[in-house]
Amino acid sequence: MGNEIRVSYSWKYDYDWCPRRFKYKRVEKVEPDLPPPSYNLEGQALHRVFKGVYEAQNFTFDYAYSLLKPALVEVRKECGLDVEKEFSLSKVSVKTLENFITMVHKYNIDVPALLSEKEMVFVLTSPKSGNNYRITSVLDLAVVPKGEQSPIIVDFKTGSYIPTEYEIQENDQATIYYMATKVVLNLDVSRFVFMFPKKKKWIETRRTSVDYEKLIHALDVQVLKVKNKEFNPTYKNCQMCQYPEKCRKEDVPKLYPGIDSSWMICM
Repeated sequence: MGNEIRVSYSWKYDYDWCPRRFKYKRVEKVEPDLPPPSYNLEGQALHRVFKGVYEAQNFTFDYAYSLLKPALVEVRKECGLDVEKEFSLSKVSVKTLENFITMVHKYNIDVPALLSEKEMVFVLTSPKSGNNYRITSVLDLAVVPKGEQSPIIVDFKTGSYIPTEYEIQENDQATIYYMATKVVLNLDVSRFVFMFPKKKKWIETRRTSVDYEKLIHALDVQVLKVKNKEFNPTYKNCQMCQYPEKCRKEDVPKLYPGIDSSWMICM
């Protein structure tokens, strides 16, 4: 791993979700059995639209809508999907975009962004393990709302799931973004916001030095587990995984020695 261990929120999230999936994706880097779910593609496209809205400083639905289909075509092309085949925009994506524009005005963030979809890289050293972590994060939005003096960080969530209060407080992404803006940009943000346009939810949270210490400790633990090849599956959200066939083939010989795995559907 060299002098610096490269990590990111998605790196940590992948392991927390399922260590076996992490192994396929991050260690072995094998081709997935399935393409990305359509809602993942639409989520990526919506993020590009949000960025385009802030770049143009045009906070109207008509302008945002004009960006949506080209963004989705671009994402589909990058994923190797057929872009010549005609497809229609989902009603959910259009409604999500409509809600986004409404919320931008409601929460007074229809102003020039300090940062939009900005990649930031910084290095932290664990006081316990001595590991140097090179952390990469992509900040969705940093902005000073109208009528306020301090910047806020906004992370756009295009899914339907609304996390619990505990999940929000434990979310590592907020902690990483707080650290990134402080270390890289020397900005003291007043609060972090999870924005869920699909559900029109605006959830605020804050982070302290205690959260930073917890994150670094969690990275120490995870790096050690990866080093020790601890890749036992969690079987969590299997329906969303892109590696069902590989997972099945790895499971069946352990559960049923000598039995061909081809007959068994993925758990």
